[in-house]
Amino acid sequence: MAATRAVLRRMLSGLGEPYLLLRLGMADPDHPGPAHTPRLRPEQTIEPT
Repeated sequence: MAATRAVLRRMLSGLGEPYLLLRLGMADPDHPGPAHTPRLRPEQTIEPT
């Protein structure tokens, strides 16, 4: 990602270093995309207080 960082540095005009870049867009409806990752049940991750 060095090229992307260099472009962002030029765009920032010396104000600082790029920290975060978000890419937004629409998913291709004809492409299924990656499989969903399994999730733990809330009881396995949340401790009652």
